[in-house]
Amino acid sequence: MQLYKQAANNFVGGVAAGAGNLISGNRENGVTLEDGGTSSNFVQGNYIGTDASGADVLANRFSGVYVSKGASSNFIGGNAAGAGNVISGNDHDGVVIRDGGSTDNYVQGNLIGTDRDGLGDVPNGGRGVDISFGARLNVIGGASSGDGNVISGNRNEGVRIQGSATAGNIVQGNLIGVDINGDRMPGNSIGVVIREGASGNRIGGTQTGEGNTIADNGGFGILIE
Repeated sequence: MQLYKQAANNFVGGVAAGAGNLISGNRENGVTLEDGGTSSNFVQGNYIGTDASGADVLANRFSGVYVSKGASSNFIGGNAAGAGNVISGNDHDGVVIRDGGSTDNYVQGNLIGTDRDGLGDVPNGGRGVDISFGARLNVIGGASSGDGNVISGNRNEGVRIQGSATAGNIVQGNLIGVDINGDRMPGNSIGVVIREGASGNRIGGTQTGEGNTIADNGGFGILIE
């Protein structure tokens, strides 16, 4: 599914029972949001990369959700009951946000790399979340109840922030490497990576709810290089 060329105010799925889609087995990305003006779209309540049970792989060939070329102010999941997506089992990354104009996108309340219960791993072949090539001011998780994602079980990093102009992104309130209860499960290869000149990004915070749990990953919890 592709929303582009100033597509705005669309809903892919929804929070009501039965509103979500099964977006799996496609030869490219599951959902693509791209181009400036593509904004205020909501991707909620879907299974993206799994089968209908939410427990087994039915991979999209590339990434689960791909945001690029200036798509801004879109919502992948949310903190309302039923808003989160299961974004797991894709051949590449779970969620990608890239390019300098891609700002103010929110990734919240999703299960990225796990099954629908958040207890077992259904790995994405790449990273859980990848923010790169100048993407700015995007939010992964948040401090309010229901904002945080479970980002676990992925073959590569849970979250990667990369590139010299990739700045002002926030990663807060997530479970990275553990299950939905904070217990051990197969983690990511590394929890969070910041590299290649990315600056001014925030992992956690001092206010209630802003801290992440980053545990049980195969290598570093947080790597800045």
